[in-house]
This record gives sequence, C-alpha cells and structure tokens, in this order.
Amino acid sequence: MERDEAKLVLEVARAQRKVCCTKQQLSIARIEETDALGNLYQFRAEDAERKLNHAEFDLGHTQVHELGYTECSKSYVFRGGKEYASKQIQDMLGLSSPARAACRPGQPMPQQALGAAQFLLPMQQVEFQLTGILESLQCDPWPIANNKHPFDAPESL
Repeated sequence: MERDEAKLVLEVARAQRKVCCTKQQLSIARIEETDALGNLYQFRAEDAERKLNHAEFDLGHTQVHELGYTECSKSYVFRGGKEYASKQIQDMLGLSSPARAACRPGQPMPQQALGAAQFLLPMQQVEFQLTGILESLQCDPWPIANNKHPFDAPESL
C-alpha cells in the first residue's frame, strides 16, 4: 500500500512539475493532474492526515487547496527550495492538535478544527472545485530550468 501511495503522490508531483508556460503543455498538465488527483482520492480516509503531514514541497512551488472551504477558493503556497519542518506545515495548514483543540463545548467547530478533512474529501463532493482549480492553473511564478529541478525521481519506484 505504501508503495502505491508513493507512486500516486509522485504522479501528482510530476504532473505539477509539467505545468509550464505554453498553453498546450498547460492543458496536458491539467489533464494529467486531474487523473492523478482522481487516483489520490481512492486512498482510505484514515490515512489522509498522515499523507498531508508527510507531503514534500520541493518542486517549484506547491499549492495546497482547502477543498472544505466552499465560500471562496483558498490555498496555501509552499515555495520549493525552502525547507519546512513537519510541525511548521501542520501549523500553517491548521492540522496541529492545538488548532483542533480550540473548539469549546456547545459551540460549532471552527474551520481549522476539521483537520485533514478540509483538504481531502470524496471526489463527488469537490469535483466542481477541482475543475475550477485546474482551469485556473497558471505558469510557475518562480520557474526552474528543466535540468535544474531539485527532485528528478526515477520513472518507477
């Protein structure tokens, strides 16, 4: 299972890396990322938080979209080349336990109390949001030459 998960995460990372400035390549990358995201949502729900906690952001820049926030598009951007501690990522995304413990009895849970559920939801609930996100993909504002990527993984694990 771990090997399959790693392959799917790598597949998403490759699709993200392929997002470049020509419209044709951007269109192809959107299709590849849509397919890869569809595969990612097949993971078991109880593994969702663990997957987010161990995400690596070493490609250009990575956007983590908050799919559970339906009022407007909300995302967090992590710049590649900068190291983030696991605790730092958890705090930024509201996944650390103090953020989740902030709820008082008798009051509604705050948005950040949802943990990983705000980022990983069943595909049928977020298909419209994902389509909008993929359609709004733009060129990397911090481009990296193809032969200078810090993470060039082998084709298979």
